[in-house]
Amino acid sequence: LPAPLAMAEIAGASGQDLILAMALGYELSARVAAAVQQSHGAGGLAGDKKQQFSWGTRWGQAYSNFGAAAAAGRLLDLGQVEMENALGIAGHLCQVLTHERYTMSGHRHMTKYGVPGWQNTGALDAVLLAQMGYLGDTTVFDPEEGFWKFAGYEEWHPDIMMADLGKKWIFPRVNYKLYPCCGMFHGALDCLYKVIDRHDIRPEEIDSIAAYCHPSVAQPCFTNPELIDIPDAQFNPHHVFAVAAYRVPKGVEWQDPEMMRNPKILELGRKITCIPHPDFGKKGPGGLPLFISKIEVVARGQTFTEESTSGPRGSKHGTELKDEELVEKFRHNASRALTHKKIENAVEAFMNLEGLTGISGLMEHVTML
Repeated sequence: LPAPLAMAEIAGASGQDLILAMALGYELSARVAAAVQQSHGAGGLAGDKKQQFSWGTRWGQAYSNFGAAAAAGRLLDLGQVEMENALGIAGHLCQVLTHERYTMSGHRHMTKYGVPGWQNTGALDAVLLAQMGYLGDTTVFDPEEGFWKFAGYEEWHPDIMMADLGKKWIFPRVNYKLYPCCGMFHGALDCLYKVIDRHDIRPEEIDSIAAYCHPSVAQPCFTNPELIDIPDAQFNPHHVFAVAAYRVPKGVEWQDPEMMRNPKILELGRKITCIPHPDFGKKGPGGLPLFISKIEVVARGQTFTEESTSGPRGSKHGTELKDEELVEKFRHNASRALTHKKIENAVEAFMNLEGLTGISGLMEHVTML
């Protein structure tokens, strides 16, 4: 999003221009992601045949550069040849595959997907260079020695990338997160809130919590007990489920240093276990994999259980977050950086984006200066 936002402001684009560019950018990124099998066997972005969860060994978000460049290039009104060169350059300015390093090292940091600004800088450089006549690698999607191979992916399926092009959009399956932590916990968090709200369970009453989550929670980045910095607050299940049980507002508060040092949160965290759900990914109706999560809360001498097979809220069709939930999330998290007036002006602009004649007005609402 930052690359087309910046280019829209430079080009004096309208809200409709920005919406179209972002849709095209998202779609291209999603299709390249599907072609390098970024689904890890959990259903696939473009209907791949893998059904059970499998852990990849080389993965990351290098493909995002293509979408960012395509969106920015559309706003700059590049011609076909210029756009081909821009995408060819973007493929050579992509982020290395750092995701696996993060997951397996156990040492948490802020470069899980690489430095976010790097992708956007690479995309904008690619577009501006192409506009000036710089020649890119226009065979970057060559099936033998192309992007997938030099970026380091294990597989390349261009037929998946091209499937139903122009007939079917893939990108609407992009998720919105309800909780400010790793998505692998979200299904179990949905279950936890149902249990504690339905039975009005207070944190002081809880003897233990067992959270059954995505299989990846057995990997080092989740099992490291450290709780020092923001990435720890996002990936440490003891902290995540403890702040949820204490009903701490869903937002930046979860990652505040004082929250990570709160004795009550730490005490409850010691009563929490996080376990891969043994049936995650098993086939359900129609042969599709089930995204199963479960929570067991022991309190008041009883065990309260909740299980979900539909995936976390916001993760797919039928579980979408409502507009008002997304607006409230924005208001809450922006409140530390923006004035009330700017926040409300930004909400109005976002919710009526297609009617904006220029993006510069929107940017004024979401910047701190």
